[in-house]
Amino acid sequence: MADQLPPGGLNRGLVISLCCSCPPGCPCKSNQLRKWHHKACGCPSFINEYGDIFCKNFRDKPECQGYFIQHAQFQCQTSKRSQTWVGFQTAAKFLMALAQGIQAAEFELRQGQNLVHFVDTLSQEVKKRWND
Repeated sequence: MADQLPPGGLNRGLVISLCCSCPPGCPCKSNQLRKWHHKACGCPSFINEYGDIFCKNFRDKPECQGYFIQHAQFQCQTSKRSQTWVGFQTAAKFLMALAQGIQAAEFELRQGQNLVHFVDTLSQEVKKRWND
């Protein structure tokens, strides 16, 4: 995974692969955990502890700039067929969907303290930034 992470910039703090289920309202109605890819380029997406989502190209391609999770749009195979992009309407629903991904990322975060720090910082940032 480390070779896919961008250097510097949004890659501050702890970073994990963006894994979560589809948002409520997605045509697939699945709770399956998915690794998400960036809408503009198709590269794997990452989320840092501050709630910023980005891919390895965020510095090189203007269309690949990072964004806060509130502005994320998701498209699974089912929604792709209907050309639908779906987002999370509330911070709580996104955090619930991301919880499984954070659990799966325990390996990436290696130590229990990193996991606690990531979750704590992410929840504080979501609380501060969601409705800004």
